[in-house]
Amino acid sequence: MITGQLVPATITGSTAGGRIIQLSLDHSLYTKTSLSEVSNIASILPGQLVAALITAVVPSGLNLKICGFFDGTIDLAHLNLKGEDIDEKYKIGKKVS
Repeated sequence: MITGQLVPATITGSTAGGRIIQLSLDHSLYTKTSLSEVSNIASILPGQLVAALITAVVPSGLNLKICGFFDGTIDLAHLNLKGEDIDEKYKIGKKVS
């Protein structure tokens, strides 16, 4: 890890009236904390894990429906394909988070 890097973590507890929190870097806990429902766009915070449905696979990346309400995109540069074909790895109708 380097200074300034974002680290995915899950809050597992708090002490001292909420002034100190305990975090876990366990990836399995982190993936279970994704949002599946929201009431408005303000409910989603930057860096928060959300459930999304792939609505289109395009040459520039993916089109998504986020939490069933909002449209979004993921640019090809952010998919970390490592030489894999985007059409083989991502299918329309697949849920991702």
